[in-house]
Amino acid sequence: MGRFRIPFFSRRRRSSRRFFPRIGRLFIRPIVWLRRFLWQITLLIFTPFRVFAQAWKRRQTKHLLQGIPALLIFGLVITLAVFVNLRQSDLPDYYRDVAVLAFKNNQFEAAKIYFERLIELEGTTKTNQFDLLRVLLKTEEMERATAILNRLAPANQSGYPQAHHWKAQQLLGQWKEDVLKLKITPKESSDRLKVIYGH
Repeated sequence: MGRFRIPFFSRRRRSSRRFFPRIGRLFIRPIVWLRRFLWQITLLIFTPFRVFAQAWKRRQTKHLLQGIPALLIFGLVITLAVFVNLRQSDLPDYYRDVAVLAFKNNQFEAAKIYFERLIELEGTTKTNQFDLLRVLLKTEEMERATAILNRLAPANQSGYPQAHHWKAQQLLGQWKEDVLKLKITPKESSDRLKVIYGH
């Protein structure tokens, strides 16, 4: 016995199988085309920017490679400058220490060189001049020592207190020596000291 079929429904079913895929293709194809079109437009728009970015990146890398030696030299110069600056900031203390040590060891010529170098670094401060004064007296450079002493301890004027104190001690010691050894009166000794020290 054959299978019973309704011709109308059978034809409708077959036609629907062909109809719906066609409808789907009609909707899907434009979407695919639109997506491809938009992708091509996007590539067209952003490709110049991408090419420019890649070119700029290669350009920067090339210049960076060329500039590496200069950067290394610049860094080395900065490092040396900082090191030298730190060393220079320590130099005054170094010269002061070795000058004082040389003075204590009666190495007066060496002490004079160190104190002069210290004055070059720090300037003619009163402390440095006073230290140099004591060395000059030991090396018997009296003219230079007297000039420094008159600047530090001027007559009837304020000056460097330690220089005034030291000068007073020297005057008193010289006065006693003149009175005891040279057999002169105190007034004569005072007159001689006024001529020498300006008092």
